[in-house]
Amino acid sequence: TVTVKELQGKPVFDNASKTVCESTAFNLPATDNKGATLVWYTSNGASQHASVSAGITTQTVYYAAIVATNDKCETASNNRTAYTIYVDKKPNLDLTSTTETICQGEQITLSDYVNNNTKVGTVKWYSNENRNNEITDLTLTPRVGENKYHASATNGVCTTPAKADLTVTVNPIPSITGISASDNGKICSGSSATITVSATNATSYQLYTVKGDTYEAVG
Repeated sequence: TVTVKELQGKPVFDNASKTVCESTAFNLPATDNKGATLVWYTSNGASQHASVSAGITTQTVYYAAIVATNDKCETASNNRTAYTIYVDKKPNLDLTSTTETICQGEQITLSDYVNNNTKVGTVKWYSNENRNNEITDLTLTPRVGENKYHASATNGVCTTPAKADLTVTVNPIPSITGISASDNGKICSGSSATITVSATNATSYQLYTVKGDTYEAVG
């Protein structure tokens, strides 16, 4: 007696595709929309484990079949359902510079520091290293001293962001607090005088003589 079993039907999916992050493990569906248990194959007909532990780097199509049961055989090879895996690239965040020095009162625009030649997806900036305090206005005036800004880039389903940090040092504007000359500034022609300058936030200074609207450096 020969019993001929009928074949399983074609697997059914509402959406026969998914998007994964490149080189990241993912699972193919264990069942179709009707609850039928599936087995998987590659485009050349080789058996494919449902858990793709090594991930993939380019768009790939797999083929689903319903497994054999006691009364039915596995879906025929020409009746398998194609299932497409799309791949989002991992973000790669590159800054044009990681340090900047400016003067008090000057502005910076954080987006200007992202290298436009790098495709990074969506870049967000944060004021803290934990990256949970987002900066929404990217043009800002940093305070005097050292300021750190933290960038993260994400791309599609790649949830682990690329990270980069920018340190902006703001130098205070120098201020002259006093100026005096020896002999109360009264000297004879051809004599010399010592001028003393007191200043804050300064490492050096330049003296000028004033002739009308013209300033000429001394020394």
